Amino acid sequence: MTDNNDTADDLGILHPDQTITLAGEEITVREFPHIDGIKAGAIARAMIEDLGAAIDADAASVDYGTVEDVFSRHTDTLVRLESMSTGKPEDWVRALNDADGRVLDMTFWVVNSGFFTRRLVTGIQLRQEASRAAPSATPNSMPH
Repeated sequence: MTDNNDTADDLGILHPDQTITLAGEEITVREFPHIDGIKAGAIARAMIEDLGAAIDADAASVDYGTVEDVFSRHTDTLVRLESMSTGKPEDWVRALNDADGRVLDMTFWVVNSGFFTRRLVTGIQLRQEASRAAPSATPNSMPH
């Protein structure tokens, strides 16, 4: 028998979109679908690299504060991504008051954290494969 909370958790994983009220308006924050995710990945490359560096530095202490710190260094990128995720113009996102802006930032992260995580994991895997494929620095024979 399936618990209703288990079903809700499963739906949240499969369909993480969330509807929230910002600036008196009901807004849906959407997970990036495939093609938008490709576009967003290109836009967010430096942000993703900074997030990866923060995780590499101290993976045990990564929390939303770490994410918010990365967001603060990439505000133009964040605005662009949140605009894509909500379908709202970038000027609308920029005009949000602090309370609504923080709600959007946190909701955007919850909804799209898989987008970031997949790219971080892929980057780690590619670096590991490249290091395994790199030729050994040890010479095979001694020079004469």
